[in-house]
Amino acid sequence: MVAAPATGVSELAGLLRCLDLVVTNDTGPMHLSVAVGTPTVCLFASGDPRRWGHPYPEVRNLKTPGKDPAEVKAALQACEQLLSDTRQV
Repeated sequence: MVAAPATGVSELAGLLRCLDLVVTNDTGPMHLSVAVGTPTVCLFASGDPRRWGHPYPEVRNLKTPGKDPAEVKAALQACEQLLSDTRQV
């Protein structure tokens, strides 16, 4: 895992664009990651992924309220699938 240093929006966009995959909760960086085209797994603890998520092939929107251990497995599978998909291109 890599944590980004304090940045402005343009610097953060540049960092996100360089990554193979971003796993994030429903925040501004999630939307920025999607906007720059980085494969993104979006975790929604609250809020509706159908409303706030993104309907793109390189994005997975997961409802993860944190009450079921299967959520971790689903998130990991989403990560593996996106990484596999991007490596085949």
